[in-house]
Amino acid sequence: MAFRSLWIMTVVTAAVSTALPRVAPAQSPVPIPAPLLNGGGINDWVTTLNNEAATPRDREEAARRLIARQTPETDAAVRAALENFGSAGAQVAVATALGDDTTPDARLIAPLFALLGPNRAATTAAASALGMYKDDPGVLQRLSTDAMNKARPEHVRIAVIRAMGAIPSKRSARTLSEQIFFPEDESLPVRNVAADALIEMTGLSENERDAQRWRQWWQGVS
Repeated sequence: MAFRSLWIMTVVTAAVSTALPRVAPAQSPVPIPAPLLNGGGINDWVTTLNNEAATPRDREEAARRLIARQTPETDAAVRAALENFGSAGAQVAVATALGDDTTPDARLIAPLFALLGPNRAATTAAASALGMYKDDPGVLQRLSTDAMNKARPEHVRIAVIRAMGAIPSKRSARTLSEQIFFPEDESLPVRNVAADALIEMTGLSENERDAQRWRQWWQGVS
C-alpha cells in the first residue's frame, strides 16, 4: 500500500444521447435469439443493440463487439446508438461498454457528455466512460466544471465526481479536495463521494472521509 500510495502521489503531483386513415398497431420488437448474437456478424450485433426486446446484457455485449471491431461501419453504428435518444437502452449499453474501452474514441466525447442529464442510468454509464479519457485535458476540464456546478442535478455531479476519481492528476485532485470535499457548505452526499473518489485515485483508504487527513495529504502533494 505504501508503494502504491507513493506512486499515486508522484503521479498526482507531476501530472497535471371522421375519416382519418386507420393506423396499424405498433408491432412489438422481436427478441434476438442468443445464437444470433453469439455467432452473428456486424449486422446482427447492430440489430441486437437497437432491439428493445433484447436483454440489457445482450445489448451490452453487442456494443462491446462493435466497439472492439474498430471499422468505419462499426464506429458509425456505435455513435448512432449513442446519439439515439429514442432508445435509452441502446445508449446505456454503448456507454457501459465504453466504460471498459482503454483506447476511447475522441469522436464520442460530445455524445457522452450529452448523456449527462435526467436519465440516471445513462448519466452513470456516460460519466464512467468519460473517465477513460485520462489523457484529454479538455474532458477533465468539463468534468470539473460539472462537478462544481451546483445548478446541475446532484446525481449528475455525483456521477461526474466518481469518474474524476479514475483520472490521476493534480488538477483532478485539486477539484475533488479544495473545491468539493473541503468546503463545508457543500452537500454531504457530494462531499462523501468526493472523498471516495480521492481514495480511488490515491489508494489511501485509511484516510476514509476524514477531512483533516485529506488536508494533510493535500498539503504534502500541492
